[in-house]
Amino acid sequence: MSFTVYYDDGALFRDADGEPGQAPAWGVQAVCQDDGDDRVVVAGDDFYFYDPTQKRWFGVDLIGLVDVLVHGGFLKVGRFIAHSRYAEILSQATAEAEGTLTWVRDESTGEWLAAR
Repeated sequence: MSFTVYYDDGALFRDADGEPGQAPAWGVQAVCQDDGDDRVVVAGDDFYFYDPTQKRWFGVDLIGLVDVLVHGGFLKVGRFIAHSRYAEILSQATAEAEGTLTWVRDESTGEWLAAR
């Protein structure tokens, strides 16, 4: 399953970086992921978790957090950031889902770079 986790500081964690449970826990802003034949964005939530039984990411609120704690999954936490920064991140995630933005790794730094 292909996914990209977008963070408040501009960092990305992609499936090529490791398993969902290895993704940094704090500052998640959006997740772009496969959903059947499409790609979708999960964003605007307080918490995010990867459910290994369904093999997908979900965005949840406080009640969803309780469900994750009871039933398991890999929990990640969002955070509030400036609206302009959030809009920029959401624009990138949406462009990735639409296929107009891809990411390539800079082998010298290990960072993901946008390729349009």
